[in-house]
Amino acid sequence: MPPNPAMEFGRACRLLMKHFGSPDGDKTAAHLAITGLEDGLPGVLKAIAYGLANEYAENTIQAQISACWNRLSVPEKLAMSREFQAKFGHLLSADLREGGAAVRLAALLPQTLAKLPHVIKRLRSVGR
Repeated sequence: MPPNPAMEFGRACRLLMKHFGSPDGDKTAAHLAITGLEDGLPGVLKAIAYGLANEYAENTIQAQISACWNRLSVPEKLAMSREFQAKFGHLLSADLREGGAAVRLAALLPQTLAKLPHVIKRLRSVGR
C-alpha cells in the first residue's frame, strides 16, 4: 500500500516528540534542520529512522511473545514461568523471585519477556 503522508507526518512528529522529550519536539527538529545544529537535517532524519526501527522492534517482540504465550495451556505457562525464574531469576526483582513468585511471574511473564532485551542491552553496556 502506498504510504499516507498525513499519517506518516503524524508518526514522524510523535517520534520526534519522544526523541527530544518535549511536546515541541517537531519544532525543535525543524529548528535543527534549518540551522544545521546537531547534524542538522541528517540528524533529524536519523532520529526518525531510529524511532521507527525501535517501534518496529518493539512490535515484533510483542507479537512473537503473544503468539507463543497465547497458545500455551495454564500448566505450560506455569512451567515456562518456573523455567524462566530458574534461568533468569537473578535479573528479576525480589517480589518475582521469592515465595510463590512463579504464579505472579506467570501473570507478568509476557511483559517481563518484552522488557528482557532492554535489560540485557543495558547490562552489556555497563562494562563499556
